[in-house]
Amino acid sequence: MAMSSTSALSFFSLFISVLISLHSSIGNVQVVHAGNPDYRDALAKSILFFQGQRSGRLPSGASQQITWRSNSGLSDGRLAQVDLTGGYYDAGDNVKFNFPMAFTTTMLSWGALEYGKKLGPQLASTREAIRWSATYLLKCARATPGRLYVGVGDPNADHKCWERPEDMDTSRTVYWVSPSNPGSDVAGETAAALAAASMVFRKVDSKYSRLLLSTAKKVFQFAIQYRGAYSDSLGSAVCPFYCSYSGYKDELVWGAAWLLRATNDAFYFNFLKSMGGGDSPDIFSWDNKFAGAYVLLSRRAVLDNDKNFDSYKQQAEQFMCSILPNSPSSSTQYTQGGLIYKLPGSNLQYVTSITFLLTTYSKYMSSKKHTFNCGNLVVTPTTLKSLAKRQVDYILGVNPLKMSYMVGYGPYYPKRIHHRGSSLPSLASHPQSIGCNGGFEPFFYSSNPNPNILVGAVVGGPNQNDGFPDDRADYSHSEPATYINDQVPMAMSSTTTLSFFSLFICVLISLGSTIGNVQLVQAGNPNYRDALAKSILFFHGQRSGKLPSGAAQQMTWRSNSGLSDGRLAQVDLTGGYYDAGDNVKFNLPMAFTTTMLSWGALEYGEKMGPQLASTQEAIRWSATYLLKCATATPGKLYVGVGDPNADHKCWVRPEDMDQARTVYSVSSSNPGSDVAGETAAALAAASMVFRKVDPKYSALLLSTAKKVFQFAIQYRGSYSDSLGSAVCPFYCSYSGFKDELMWGAAWLLTATNDTFYSNFLNSMGGGDSPDIFSWDNKYAGAYVLLSRKAILSNDKKFDSYKQQAEQFMCRILPNSPSSSTQYTQGGLIYKLPGSNLQYVTSITFLLTTYSKLMSSTKHTFNCGNLVVTPSALSSLAKRQVDYILGENPKRMSYMVGYGANYPKRIHHRGSSLPSLATHPQRIGCDAGFQFFYSSNPNPNILVGAVVGGPDQNDGFPDDRNDYSHSEPATYINVLSLSTSIGNVHFVQAANPNYRDALAKSILFFQGQRSGKLSSQQITWRSNSALSDGRLANVDLTGGYYDGGDNVKFNFPMAFTTTMLSWGSLEYSKKMGSQLTNARTAIRWSANYLLKCARATPDRLYVGVGDPNVDHKCWERPEDMDTARTVYWVSPSNPGSDVAGETAAALAAASMVFRKVDPKYSKLLIRTAKKVFQFAIQYRGAYSDSLGSAVCPFYCSYSGYKDELVWGAAWLLRATNDVFYFNFLKSMGGDSPDIFSWDNKFAGAYVLLSRRAVLNNDKKFDSYKQKAEQFMCRILPNSPSSSTQYTKGGLMFKLPQSNLQYVASITFLLTTYSKYMSATKHTFNCGNPVVTSSTLRNLAKRQVDYILGVNPLKMSYMVGYGPSYPKRIHHRGSSLPSLASHPTTISCKAGFQSFYYSSNPNPNILVGAVVGGPNQNDEFHDDRDDYSHSEPATYINGAIVGPIAYFANVK
Repeated sequence: MAMSSTSALSFFSLFISVLISLHSSIGNVQVVHAGNPDYRDALAKSILFFQGQRSGRLPSGASQQITWRSNSGLSDGRLAQVDLTGGYYDAGDNVKFNFPMAFTTTMLSWGALEYGKKLGPQLASTREAIRWSATYLLKCARATPGRLYVGVGDPNADHKCWERPEDMDTSRTVYWVSPSNPGSDVAGETAAALAAASMVFRKVDSKYSRLLLSTAKKVFQFAIQYRGAYSDSLGSAVCPFYCSYSGYKDELVWGAAWLLRATNDAFYFNFLKSMGGGDSPDIFSWDNKFAGAYVLLSRRAVLDNDKNFDSYKQQAEQFMCSILPNSPSSSTQYTQGGLIYKLPGSNLQYVTSITFLLTTYSKYMSSKKHTFNCGNLVVTPTTLKSLAKRQVDYILGVNPLKMSYMVGYGPYYPKRIHHRGSSLPSLASHPQSIGCNGGFEPFFYSSNPNPNILVGAVVGGPNQNDGFPDDRADYSHSEPATYINDQVPMAMSSTTTLSFFSLFICVLISLGSTIGNVQLVQAGNPNYRDALAKSILFFHGQRSGKLPSGAAQQMTWRSNSGLSDGRLAQVDLTGGYYDAGDNVKFNLPMAFTTTMLSWGALEYGEKMGPQLASTQEAIRWSATYLLKCATATPGKLYVGVGDPNADHKCWVRPEDMDQARTVYSVSSSNPGSDVAGETAAALAAASMVFRKVDPKYSALLLSTAKKVFQFAIQYRGSYSDSLGSAVCPFYCSYSGFKDELMWGAAWLLTATNDTFYSNFLNSMGGGDSPDIFSWDNKYAGAYVLLSRKAILSNDKKFDSYKQQAEQFMCRILPNSPSSSTQYTQGGLIYKLPGSNLQYVTSITFLLTTYSKLMSSTKHTFNCGNLVVTPSALSSLAKRQVDYILGENPKRMSYMVGYGANYPKRIHHRGSSLPSLATHPQRIGCDAGFQFFYSSNPNPNILVGAVVGGPDQNDGFPDDRNDYSHSEPATYINVLSLSTSIGNVHFVQAANPNYRDALAKSILFFQGQRSGKLSSQQITWRSNSALSDGRLANVDLTGGYYDGGDNVKFNFPMAFTTTMLSWGSLEYSKKMGSQLTNARTAIRWSANYLLKCARATPDRLYVGVGDPNVDHKCWERPEDMDTARTVYWVSPSNPGSDVAGETAAALAAASMVFRKVDPKYSKLLIRTAKKVFQFAIQYRGAYSDSLGSAVCPFYCSYSGYKDELVWGAAWLLRATNDVFYFNFLKSMGGDSPDIFSWDNKFAGAYVLLSRRAVLNNDKKFDSYKQKAEQFMCRILPNSPSSSTQYTKGGLMFKLPQSNLQYVASITFLLTTYSKYMSATKHTFNCGNPVVTSSTLRNLAKRQVDYILGVNPLKMSYMVGYGPSYPKRIHHRGSSLPSLASHPTTISCKAGFQSFYYSSNPNPNILVGAVVGGPNQNDEFHDDRDDYSHSEPATYINGAIVGPIAYFANVK
């Protein structure tokens, strides 16, 4: 795929400036010169290049010197209703990829910071280049709360066109990441870019600098709060173009490093420490930032002698040692001409980025006369500087070809670069539009030089032989990119959720009679009155200030605290609540808590009984504090007490606090409409609670509410912007302040009926259309509150709010066509990973309240065809509450102190530390961590606290350190769905032809063969990879290519062999004539695995072919010219996972051949034993030993314990040797809900359970129990099920290649069903009795779905049935065979003519099962969508057995 050139050139621009300053000192470096390069000219041109990459509305005059470019991308963002104009096109195409663009911005900024004084007049141009992209990145980060936009333009469509950016008519699709579709990598890099840029503008544009930095902080918090790779979220929109191959850890380290430099905030240093050691790279690029982070952080160690940063200095120097050619630990190749050579695709991107690090670390060293050693080699600043100069000089023409690789520099430079704008005539010379395909024939394929010179562009560069063809079609070498040029020169509030929870429990008490008919699997009806009392009691544990005595303070382990709060501002701000498990008072969530407690008391007070007084007491405690905050100082609203950054570094009781009790406020010059609007809402709502019982207090509350609201609307702005890190990332106002103004006005209208507030609401226009309600986003709450007048009073002026409230309900209800709400298998609403119960409780409150309004007028509404009645809402609400109180898969109450099983190790300082009564001595800031890290239950029970709750799989670890789930907060709620899967519709059709499918599923393996072919029915394949192993002087020919590529990965290949063997052992009598073919398929891979295990003592070869190189090519296996690198594990570089799986494969295969080929069988079993001994003797994960050679392709994510258990299980079955049984007893195991090439536990349990079920061997009962627990997690009607199913009835485990999990799990279903049938065995999953038919029926539905009994009526097996995938992601299938096209199709040539073609594949890979449909039963037959369209051996290896089971061939 085309790599972007922009980032590399930003490096280039900047290290050239270093060379200008160093020119005199490096004149004695011995290089073959073609004349000293003119660095100043090169510097100016390298920065000018960015003008040619601009998107958006271009400036005029001298600000746009590349005059052949014009305005473009002016509608960018329109599809998402935002403005995303601006920024840079990444390289030679017309797409804006934010990941490399942000890296470009970071590196340009770093260069300007390090070398600004050396840039001379080019400093202004550099700042201009930085501002162009930084401004675009600001738009992407600030346009929509909860989203980070990360790109514009469909790369798959763009790459099929050759047109000017000014003519673009391809889709300008907008891509983003969000909490539910995270992108920590792109967010971390964006944060780094904005932080670095903020320093560039700190002195010259301080306001812009502050905006950049405040945004960087928010984006970084987003990156660490919602973790995941953007590649996984966006798939083919970024892959294979800018996949995050290195994962996102490096970007989190990089982002934190830049924010630490920009802010000097210890939060970022502590975050860096928490990340542990990073990788040990020998590369630095837009994808892998570790080396850059080490050099950046080493600055403090080298320049300031700060020992805290010594580890980064060591890692930086290890990196340098891996680059230097004379270093004993060098892993860097150099061409004959002296160029660093890392990878074939756009190598100069790596050269420029590494060179930047060389010059920068040399600069640090020079300032302190620092040196270091690489073994015996002493490295001085000059060592690094000299190597850097040689790289720059090479790029500028001092090379064997005497060619400059910078366009427009020197007499001889690339003239036919791979760049649309440069290669097509400009608008001035050719004003007619050039369409998508119109640019190819006359221009792209022309041998003429490009008409427009893209001055300063640095291209991908020469190959490893210093050759350069200057060919536009050869984008790996001829495409420029911004990232080549750029280097040239904590916890959410806990109080809020529980306020909801206290109050909707009241609703449930009142609704008990009407919801008694809701059918739930119950372990006993919850005691709502007990839960209500406890939920309100919780607030006693959160109190700050001077506590009352006697019954008014029932949490007796708490004492006075925060008695000096406000003193620093000379005001009294004692009282209020600590927000959650810490000792800070955050007014935004506290005011929301007060509002919601008040709303509950108003709606359900008459149902509360004696708890109404306790509720009023809880409201008064916080409302009185809020009054102080609003009235203490004219023109100020105090909004918090306690420095959260300092507090979160301590684990102390509130009674012992000695950290800063900083006071925070908003004012006319530092506004906070959000916190002021919420405070006004809280005071107005509370005024209504006390209207009859304390009129004087009520009047004070209401008059203050009005004043605070006036302040909110008069001085508009977000408190996050005013207070920064004092509230962010803890309680940032992510949704803005408009929702709080609506919310405040709605409450004041309810409290006063003053038309001023209704008019204000009218002036605000329509609000957002949310599917969430929380302390941050109040729109849904305001709609429900305002809809009261429409429903109860039939006031038409409020109908729009009723409509919006009902739209919100439709987004929540699970059966609604417009639902956007996920539910766990246990039935819990699942919104976000961080403290999910906050959203559950808040949404449940709205469900009960709107249900109450509807009931009073017998109102109903529709969600599409779904008629929604009051009971529909109340039933859903009850399921959520019951889930929280214990009606869930874990039978755990998520309310502390309620029920028999509840969280014991909650993330809460006061609860986890001994009370003053039991430990009167002070516990200091750091001393409390010994309690934090203890595995003991908390000594003090925070009765009534509802914690963050379970994860999306209904799991809960009860771990104090896991604050996202174990910290209490008032914003929490739970629901449990019926365990029935009655709404899943299994589409039935005629019985599939299993015999035909069986034959084809085995035939598929012939299409995957590597080596010298024989007896070959798939005739379009020929011999390939006949030299495999030669690089290690061994024969490693044979085996299978894993999927659609040309790499042999032994880990999945061995699993394929094991599963084919297991199927042949279990179902041999059902296979008929296909048994011989299955044995042939097994022998093909087993022979290869034998070679790998026996070729070299103390080595196990585990793969052939460099996947990183292979994945950049689209060529037939017969044409391969990519590196056939050989990979192995050994005692010093262990791989227990791949060795354990290899042992399993050989042992299983030995049983297949025991009777038909005893000699071969003995060789297999003998080798299996040796390999297994190797696996257990030298323990470690092969991923750790081999790194990017196997990751992210086949990383051993589950570790290696499962493979040791799996290997021992197979060797036990094959040998009956007690050694393996004893080994198994020593290992224990996991409790999975998946089975795959990576995680073997479930397979081992089923395999081992055979003896318990068939032979009644009690020693194996534990495995039987685990196997049955696994089945219970798979069955849809089981109360402990954790498996999702599509509407069409397909198991759905993971988005990428889901059928691999379906196939392997289905194998276990049929196999365990077989064992059960033989002894008429049954078992229970809760109440349901599971018979062999239960498993068999579910397995049959899965097989039938794959074979065409599904909503699309499509077979997912190629060549089976009338409708099957025609454009599978498979090189051999998609490219013409040798017979039809005898000329070589090279690495890159396969892409344009074949990969991107919309035509069906010319060769049918009969029997291949592809990755399959998505979770909506949809399938796009698209070669580029490899997650769904790529076949794999381990899908077929697993599915052969189940098909044979149903084929029952005689």
